[in-house]
Order: sequence, then C-alpha cells, then structure tokens
Amino acid sequence: MRRPSRLKLFVSKWMHTSRSRSQLAPEGYEVPPPPPPKDISTASRRTGTDDCYAELRHEYAACSIFLSRHVDLQQLGPQPPPSLPPPQPTPRKQTQLPVVPTVSPQMLSASEIRRRRVQAATKRNHTAIILDTSLEETRHQEFARMQKDHLERELEEQERRRKLALEEDLRRAAQAKRDRAEREQREEEERRRTIEQRRLEDRERRQRHAQKQKEWMDQMNKEAEEEKRRRMEARQHVTEERRSRPLPVKATATQGADVEYAGWVTVQTSDSVAWKRRYCRVENGRIILLKDDKPQSAHVAQPISITSVQRVCERGDGLEELECLPYSFAVSTADGITWSMFTDDENEKEMLVSVIVQLCGL
Repeated sequence: MRRPSRLKLFVSKWMHTSRSRSQLAPEGYEVPPPPPPKDISTASRRTGTDDCYAELRHEYAACSIFLSRHVDLQQLGPQPPPSLPPPQPTPRKQTQLPVVPTVSPQMLSASEIRRRRVQAATKRNHTAIILDTSLEETRHQEFARMQKDHLERELEEQERRRKLALEEDLRRAAQAKRDRAEREQREEEERRRTIEQRRLEDRERRQRHAQKQKEWMDQMNKEAEEEKRRRMEARQHVTEERRSRPLPVKATATQGADVEYAGWVTVQTSDSVAWKRRYCRVENGRIILLKDDKPQSAHVAQPISITSVQRVCERGDGLEELECLPYSFAVSTADGITWSMFTDDENEKEMLVSVIVQLCGL
C-alpha cells in the first residue's frame, strides 16, 4: 500500500489547526489570516520536470489541493525493446521542492461572519435533525426487522410444530390402522376357530344324536317287533279261544230261522261318518242290523253275508277309528266295505266276534 506524502500530511494538519482556531474565536471577532506555509525540504525521487501546486483556503471557503504532473507524450506510446543492457543506477541528489504559492483569504465583516455562523449552526441543527431522524428511522427499521425476524421465527416454529403434529397424527393414524388390521385379523381368526369348533361340535352332536336315534329306532323296532310278536301270540291265543269257545244256544225266530247271536251294537260304515245304534242278529249265515229288537222290524241295511267276511280287525291293527273306542272291532267284506262296531261290554264283544270267526272259519 502506498504511503501518503509528507506534503499531504502537512496540509491536512494545517487545515485542522486553522479550523480549531476559528471555532475558539469569540462572536464578532475577526479572525486574522493564517501565516503562509513554510518551505519544506524533503528528499524526493521526483525529477525536475514534476510541478506541484497547492491551493489552501480558509474554513469559510472550500479547502482543496490540486496536484498535477507533466508527462511526455512519447512515454505513453509503446516502448521499443532495449537493444543495450540498462545502465547502472546512479545516486540521485536531493532537490528542494519549489515554494507552493498561497492565496490569503479575504477579510470578512462581522455581519458576514455572523451570517455564516448562523448558517453553519442552522446546517448543524439540520444535520442533527437529519441524523436524529436517520437514527430514529434506523431504530424503527431495526425494530421492524427484529419484529419481522421474530414473526418469521414464530411462523417457522408454528410450521415446525404443525409438521410435527401432522407427522404425529399420521403416525398415530397409521398405528391405529395397523392395530385395527391386527385386531380384525385376530377377530377373523378367532371367528374362524369358533366356527370350526362349532362345526366340529355340531358334527359330533349330530353323530351322537344319530347314534342315539339309531339306538332308539333299534330299540323301538325291537319293542315293536316284540309287541307285534306278543300281539300275534295274544291274537293267536284269542283266536284259538274264540274258535274253541262254545257257541250260545241257538234261538229260533218266528220264521223258523236259527239265531246264533242277538244284541245291541253301534255301527259305522266306511262310506259314512255317523255312528248308528242297531240291533244285531246273526242268523242263517247272515248279520242283520235292525232299528229295534222287534221281530217285525224292517231291515235298515243290507245284510252282511258271513261267507263274504275276510277279516276281523281289533284295536291296534291300524284302524284309527278304533283306537279311542273300547270294546270295538271291524269286519271287512269282499266288496271292500268295512263295518266298524263296538258293543256295550267286553263279554258281548267276545261273544259276537267268536260267532263271526267260527261261522267264517277264520
């Protein structure tokens, strides 16, 4: 870095001293002109072709320094290449700088000095006001900048918290979704296990029920077979008894017919739903049903030929109308008609059935 010359330092020091003296002078006092600068003898490397001029003025005028240097135009063009080796440097002699001509300031009046002082004070006040305004504006701008920075930091913090909260909500939602999926999967597996277990239990229960049903059916069939066998044996025994039972003494009707049996019965045919009370007489190989027991009574139904009787059924042989009637039996003929009858007591029933069985040869 190039250092300032001694001339510039001297000029700046002189201007500072002059300004200090003018400020210390009382109001209305005319400041004497400053003394001219002395010659300065310094060792300089400038040649005699350099000219330096300085113009120094008072505080109330502009203070400036003008420096100039004469340069040959040939030095501005391109330099020819050296053909000979450069000469050896020779020590230069110290030369004295020329005296710098100065211009003494003009003498000012007291009113001019006061006017300039007022102007300077006004300028200082204006400068102070501008400086205060600038400082206030600077403080205001700094405060606004700080508020803006604080607001931006708050917004950034809020945005960061919002992002964190959103990430937390998303994480919780994802965790809840995973938990729900796992719970639903567990529930589905549990439901499948329950359904499978119920299916196995139902199958086992059906098997047990089927086994029990089969055992019950076997038992019922066995009991039915046993009951059927007992009934057949009982029927066979009853039939044998009926066949071997002696018939009642034959009575002789008014027309000379042999009466094997006579008594009251209640009759219903397979073509009718009404039960009718009739007086039954078995004579001459026929079963005759009368309205009353008078011999002159007319027949109310076609006589049943004993030879046409094919079967005598009792309770338990599959006839529903006989299940709830005591002392009942039925006679089936070859023409497809079934005569259902019941007597007043068991003895009358056995006697009538025995007569029919013995006469039919069943």
